Amino acid sequence: MQKIINNSIIYYCLLIAMISGVISCTETSETYEEFARNGETIYIGMADTVLLGEGFDKVRLWIAINADPKITKAILKTSDDSFHHEFDIVRRKSGKDTVTVDVAMEEGEYTLGLFLMDDNGNSSVRTEVPAKVYGELYRKSLINRGVNSLQVEEGVVTIKWTSAANKMAFTNLTYTDTSMQQKSIMVQNDETETLITDCLEGSEFEIISSFLPSPRAIELFESNRFIVEYP
Repeated sequence: MQKIINNSIIYYCLLIAMISGVISCTETSETYEEFARNGETIYIGMADTVLLGEGFDKVRLWIAINADPKITKAILKTSDDSFHHEFDIVRRKSGKDTVTVDVAMEEGEYTLGLFLMDDNGNSSVRTEVPAKVYGELYRKSLINRGVNSLQVEEGVVTIKWTSAANKMAFTNLTYTDTSMQQKSIMVQNDETETLITDCLEGSEFEIISSFLPSPRAIELFESNRFIVEYP
């Protein structure tokens, strides 16, 4: 789990740096005008930086925009226009800013283009945004952490675990304790054995493992629950 967390920390440190303004923009990304032979073409300044977070049937974009006041909206789309989503750019302050937006998408892998626009339909050049969207197919493929053995001796339950799967973050173990309350224990990936001293005799053990599929994931994905009976 530590490796998964470290990768995520690196990714989100980049995000924090962008939001803090550490990532600078260049003058070439400001609005500029190209004077063509047959008239004037106005281009809107492109995004300085775009980071993408991967979620369940959605992506989250962090878009660093320059000070061009004409930027009012954006379009995110595939090259064949099979996916096309337009949204408003709402600044929190004048000048350079970072806009965060969630976009609903179907599960799959995409190569997207982001275009910033003004109210007159003038557009920036394309910023390529590769994206992976997770959904129900991915969730159904997740397998809980396995139990090698479950034994009871003098009222103490000993659960011995199989090795944690790749990209597993942790596992939740839920049971009923002797005071008739539901109790949950977070089992870390490096834990090979769990001892329970307050388990109600006859209680079921519910096991749900959580996964972080990539450093860019913005949420955990849970497997279907698995029930182990009291021996």
